[in-house]
Amino acid sequence: MTLSTMRFEFNPVHKILLARFEGRIADESLAESYATNQKYAIATDASVNIADYSSVTEIGVSTAFIRHLANRAPVLAEPTRPRFIVVPTSVGLGLARMFQILGEPTRPLLQVVHTLDEALAALGIQAPHFEPLVVPTPCPSHTVAQEVRKILLGVAVALLPSRGFRVPTQFFPQFDNRCLEA
Repeated sequence: MTLSTMRFEFNPVHKILLARFEGRIADESLAESYATNQKYAIATDASVNIADYSSVTEIGVSTAFIRHLANRAPVLAEPTRPRFIVVPTSVGLGLARMFQILGEPTRPLLQVVHTLDEALAALGIQAPHFEPLVVPTPCPSHTVAQEVRKILLGVAVALLPSRGFRVPTQFFPQFDNRCLEA
């Protein structure tokens, strides 16, 4: 079972990236959300990152994964940018504190708080307006099309050059026919 919902919102005035999580969270879903959070932080050039786990109903995250995650590159690359983990439960609080302690060298301004209001108060911001960001989901037909292209490219590479044909690069732009000319 993975995370049921992951929403991202952005406040363009204060450049705050807010990630909200709901449902059950496990190692896999936390890894996915961390990577997505990093992408949005780069895309929005966020100055602040808030990860809000107050709507998480079940935590299935291992301490080994928390250690692994703490050793990864931070969501906000710049260590002087503030970041918050909002977690109201004792289990979540323990894991968040562990992440905070282990990640302190690269996340010196990370704070663990109980509520979103606490995080906003620490920033000195009242009632900010957040705009939703769309989480990209892979299109199944696009994935199938990619797999079909890989198969066709394999067939083309195996058969066409031996018969004097060239690979049609308009369909396979990543292929360079010059590699067949050796």
